[in-house]
Amino acid sequence: MKQTDKFTLSREEEALDEIKRTQIKRSEAQAAITLFLFFLIIVPAVQLLVSIPAFEMPRKVQGKGIDYVWEYNKQLIDQKEHWESSLEEQSFLQKFFPVPFQRFLTQVLHTGNEKAIVGKEDWLFYETDIRYYQTPINFNSVACIIDFANQLEKRGIKLLLMPVPLKPTYHPAMLSGRYPAGKRLQHPDYARWKAELQSAGISFATLPDTITYLREDTHWDAASMEKAADYLANDIRSYATVETGTTNYTLENEKICQRGDIYSMLRLKALLPWGAPQTVEIHPVLNERGEGCLPSRESPVLLLGDSFSNIYSLQGLGWGSGAGLAEQLAFRLQMPIDAIRRNDAGSIATRKILQNELKRGRDRLNGKQVVIWEFAERELSFGEWEKLDMTLGTPEPSTFIALDSGDSLTVQGTILERSASPMPDKVTYADHVIALHLTDLRHTSGDSIPGEAVVYTMGMKNRELTPEAFLRAGDHIRITLKSWQDNETQYGGFNRNELDDIELQLQEPVWGENIKRID
Repeated sequence: MKQTDKFTLSREEEALDEIKRTQIKRSEAQAAITLFLFFLIIVPAVQLLVSIPAFEMPRKVQGKGIDYVWEYNKQLIDQKEHWESSLEEQSFLQKFFPVPFQRFLTQVLHTGNEKAIVGKEDWLFYETDIRYYQTPINFNSVACIIDFANQLEKRGIKLLLMPVPLKPTYHPAMLSGRYPAGKRLQHPDYARWKAELQSAGISFATLPDTITYLREDTHWDAASMEKAADYLANDIRSYATVETGTTNYTLENEKICQRGDIYSMLRLKALLPWGAPQTVEIHPVLNERGEGCLPSRESPVLLLGDSFSNIYSLQGLGWGSGAGLAEQLAFRLQMPIDAIRRNDAGSIATRKILQNELKRGRDRLNGKQVVIWEFAERELSFGEWEKLDMTLGTPEPSTFIALDSGDSLTVQGTILERSASPMPDKVTYADHVIALHLTDLRHTSGDSIPGEAVVYTMGMKNRELTPEAFLRAGDHIRITLKSWQDNETQYGGFNRNELDDIELQLQEPVWGENIKRID
């Protein structure tokens, strides 16, 4: 073959050509085949001895003839997928091998994985944050933000935009020796993006000149967050003419020693030998009765925020509670703040929650003077920038169960539909909520209960799937239902997989716990 001819071959043709010319001794080939067969047999054999989930055949199937066959086959496929997922989760390889392998990569090779990047002096960085600076900003976000601001303006509400810079912005020297100390990074498209919005009249929240981030976490430290709350309170007073309230909030002191969310992405499950957990001082906000500061829907200020708002506020993030951005803002304004927060997808998640409430006829914007929209800058490249209609709907009669604050109800029911379970090694945050659609509701005594229920419950805790994550459509369960209003502060900030049916997303949910499958 001529050298010039080789460049005309595809990669597959080149590989086949190399294979044809590969020489291997017979003894080496036999050894390789033997080793391959050994591992091919030993892995399932060990898995069978250690743990293998039982395969459940489809339960009672409705219909006759071809409808029966169709429905039975559908349920059989669902059961097969459930069994395969269970097998993967219970795999001894999945449980035992990733940890020592990742420890070797981190300790010996000083590298992370597809999510966590190891920097200098034990600093850790989120891979998506780094990739943001190499990915063009989606300028569809400009039209989306302007549209949202215009809808608010029609109701006399002002929008204050708060994109939060990412960790590499202020700490590039901890990521690479190419950057001197004090160097600051900025996305090459950011200045033009901001200028287009400002020219359209969009106002930006003032941020501190320097933000310090947690060593092993994606988020800012408590002192920087509180400094941002100082600036934000001043912006609100001057921009929206919101006056300081009369609630007597006070601050407490608390120290938290913790590992960060990027460290958890390494899934080492043990302390790194060269670094200790970081200690931060947070300041939980208390009212005059010594109780934690809670959001109020009556507030003239609404915060739409992601995990940068939840950090120090949501206990599940590991850095304490009651001391986050909303609470610090409430302390500085001496009034309760209304807040819709979700750990991820700051470009759309909180707006979607707001839109759903408005569609139900619940006017979350009533009495609001200013809406603060906080999101991480990475959303500009990777977020979902869809225009959402914020028109107030008309309340309609519903057959779905809604519980008042303090109410609790233990029932039996059938899962008609459920949202997808999270993949522990794929999602960013360690806790996750899933949704169930329950029908055929009955009291534990057997008496029928009219209506249906949309239920939120925990699907993953500390990157471990809960038993609820393995429930399937058709399962009969016993469950205790509680008011979502009573549980939204604790669980509403977690990432959540919703039901596919948009009409179900518009129903008032309840919180579910103590779930047991009924055979």
